Amino acid sequence: MLLLDKAPLGRYKACSGAVSPKIGQWFDFDLTPAVDRSLRQIRYTWKLGDEICSEIKTTDPIWVLKREVFDRFLVQQAEARGAEVKAETPVTGVEWAGDRWQVCTPGGSFESQYLVAADGANGPTAGWLGFKPHKTRPAATLEIATDHPVDENCALNFEFGLVRNACLWSVPQRQGYSLGAVLFLGKNSQDLQPGLAAYAAGLGLGHYPQTFHAQPLQLWNGDRPLHRERALVVGEAAALVDPLSIEGDPPRHF
Repeated sequence: MLLLDKAPLGRYKACSGAVSPKIGQWFDFDLTPAVDRSLRQIRYTWKLGDEICSEIKTTDPIWVLKREVFDRFLVQQAEARGAEVKAETPVTGVEWAGDRWQVCTPGGSFESQYLVAADGANGPTAGWLGFKPHKTRPAATLEIATDHPVDENCALNFEFGLVRNACLWSVPQRQGYSLGAVLFLGKNSQDLQPGLAAYAAGLGLGHYPQTFHAQPLQLWNGDRPLHRERALVVGEAAALVDPLSIEGDPPRHF
């Protein structure tokens, strides 16, 4: 197996970081060493009011991950099982050569019987494979670093109404928060930073250092082809992102 990534591995990626522990059943190794914390409380608000809180009754709580840690852990596990990893190796094209795929890079081409494309919402591979483009939606994250660990009695927050046609969320990490927003409807040019800043202030986090990241997302909106001859698109490249929770297959970037 060969993994090609156009950027350095183990880098920061904008992501809510909240995932279901059920993903663990898809792997033949333990994922918990890469889990930052677990949560059982969920809070919903409308314009920072009308609060509804609930506790997850399932056996396992929600996992909170930091993508730079989780992605590095997955790569290390793949390498331990014989995978070859080439970072800073962008893919410039793919072609079906009758019985195998040819993958072109600036440093040469590679052949493979199977191809998995996971190059994000703006990646070109889905188009190279002949899949129709999907509409992207504005999304953004606001990373907040606290000067102390976050209390254990905290909740995963979802906010509606503060930003029109958008869902906002706040995911508490072991030390800090990941706030995010995605726009469901309306113009793609809407700036989400003011709404996220207002959300942070409403949660009492406005005085902490903040880092803003804007990005597009492709949201899942009905069945569509995801594969062709021995090739599969996954993650944001396939729009495998839940429109409410923003949970999906973690993307890789070719």
